[in-house]
Amino acid sequence: MRGVCPDLTLEEVVSFSSVKLPLAAVDLYIRLPNLEALILHGENLSTVFPTSDQSKSRIYEVIPSSLRHIYSSSHSNHSWGSLMAFLSHRASVGNPIVSLTFLGSPHLSREVLESLRGMVEEVRIE
Repeated sequence: MRGVCPDLTLEEVVSFSSVKLPLAAVDLYIRLPNLEALILHGENLSTVFPTSDQSKSRIYEVIPSSLRHIYSSSHSNHSWGSLMAFLSHRASVGNPIVSLTFLGSPHLSREVLESLRGMVEEVRIE
């Protein structure tokens, strides 16, 4: 990142796209404190949004409160629980995610889709 934009500081990064996170998710959140959009391609959502019982640190407190938009092409059935736990937490503290966009065709049950719509301001499938 430094070679492309030598004057850019990590505090200025508001959008991050990843095919495979090059570091632990907690480290990403700490390094990008003003992150607004997270774009995930094939990531295991339980790694990106570990539930509090999977992490000794208070992971939800580390994820920047500025995060508003999540784009995901991760569609494995086993990963919905961790994402939904994170979205539920954010909604419960009055800081819901504004948009959740699925890139491609996720395998969502009607119940999961309805739950997501109750926690996120806008759910889109593109």
